[in-house]
Amino acid sequence: MAQTAASGTATPQFETLEEKVRRAAELLAGVRKEREEHERELHRLRAELAGKQRQLAAVERERSEVRRRIERLIKQIDSLTAVEGGG
Repeated sequence: MAQTAASGTATPQFETLEEKVRRAAELLAGVRKEREEHERELHRLRAELAGKQRQLAAVERERSEVRRRIERLIKQIDSLTAVEGGG
């Protein structure tokens, strides 16, 4: 004889359903925790990327400055060799 929920005890089907809901809630909690961890990691990686982009911009500016200085030196050398060759 099956007892009903009205008599204070759960039926096997209700217990099964209750267990499934409990497992689903645990899975959901785990998924939420993972999502939060991934969001923190994403935030960290974005900050790291921003730092790397700033470093790259600084290196590119330095490279451009070095290029300008080398070009100026080459012009000076060219003008000296032109003076020596013509003189």
